[in-house]
Amino acid sequence: MKPSFNSFYYRTAAALFLGILASAVLLLGTGWLLVGKPMVLHSTLGFAQQIQKAANSYHLVPEPDRNPFRERLFQDHAITLEPAPDAVLVGKRSRLPYFIHLEEALSRLAGKPVHLLRQGEIYSFDFPARNGTLRFHFSSSRLGSEPILALFTMVALALLSSLLSAMLIAKYTARPIEAIAHHTETHDHCDLPAPFPEKGPQELRDIVRNFNHLTAQNRELLNNSAIMLAGISHDLRAPITRARMALELARANMDESLALRIERALIQMETLIAQYLDFTGGSIKEGSSPLNIPSLLKEILQTYKHSEIHLDVCQDIVDLPSRAFIRCAQNLLDNAVKHGAGALINVSFLKTASTWTLEIADHGPGIPDSQLEHVFQPFLRLDNARTQTGSGLGLSIVQEICRVQGWFVTLVPRPGGGLVARLSLPIAAQN
Repeated sequence: MKPSFNSFYYRTAAALFLGILASAVLLLGTGWLLVGKPMVLHSTLGFAQQIQKAANSYHLVPEPDRNPFRERLFQDHAITLEPAPDAVLVGKRSRLPYFIHLEEALSRLAGKPVHLLRQGEIYSFDFPARNGTLRFHFSSSRLGSEPILALFTMVALALLSSLLSAMLIAKYTARPIEAIAHHTETHDHCDLPAPFPEKGPQELRDIVRNFNHLTAQNRELLNNSAIMLAGISHDLRAPITRARMALELARANMDESLALRIERALIQMETLIAQYLDFTGGSIKEGSSPLNIPSLLKEILQTYKHSEIHLDVCQDIVDLPSRAFIRCAQNLLDNAVKHGAGALINVSFLKTASTWTLEIADHGPGIPDSQLEHVFQPFLRLDNARTQTGSGLGLSIVQEICRVQGWFVTLVPRPGGGLVARLSLPIAAQN
């Protein structure tokens, strides 16, 4: 599972990176103030005093000895000296701390501003002497290092070390949380996640313990609800059977229209109870078996002889859970026939690269887009033209079966009016 940028791992890594980077910047700043800056000030002051000494000594040296003086100055200190020509010194001023402090030291000793200008690798400046102005030159190599390169290297190393440290710490911290997320995503569809091992930091163990406790409570609640609903539905069949027997005995002495209404009510009650039992049984995962899809669908459609249904199906034998598939197909067909306004219903079962798809399209009034996401809720009846008598469990049964079997069911508006129910059966899930 690849974490997203909004995941715990990336959030932790970002927080750690900023924290470590801030610490590195603070340490570098403290090191500069307590160690680096005093060393730079001492070094630049010494260099400036050396320049002042050379400038004062130059005019004391006899004219014939000045060239040897300049040569010794270059050999001993890598400094070039010459009388300042009339041409104005040109170049760029450096903003590196060393050269800024060197300018300040030279300006204090000269008694006036001294500007240090760079041309390529050579730094030049004019310094006042007793009998005029002297121009000094020195190479950046005299410093023994490349200041800009050193600065960028320090910054790059600080960033890299901060990033690597943050990623390693975040990975170690997020690993148990990712394991829990993976555990909950990959569990069997037909049940709640199994208890997760309680290990790791104390806070994480507390979360896992509470998670396991809530999962166990939910599992028990679901089991009790299913057992209770199945029991109630089963127990209701006995009085309905007795009522049907009483109806048959009393039929000869009662109005036939009243008897028919009572009979229809009893049939409706039996249908509702059957749907309740069907709903409670939807959480049981079923094994696959070879199914002759054309024959099976034709057999199912025999129940709907009074409806106009067009069938388009591939001639294949497919491994599917037979009872689960039949229940889904029947409930979707019931929905289409009930709300299809008596118009043509198109049923197809076709194969794509990775999916078998059962598609049932009716020409009824359809469902508003705003209510499509709610139609799978148990006992829901929409207050529109599609509303008729029923339990409101048909689509809920289909969705529950799909959840258990790893299938997908969707409802989409049909172009021109009506509704398309699409049952997608991933081929990988069947295998």
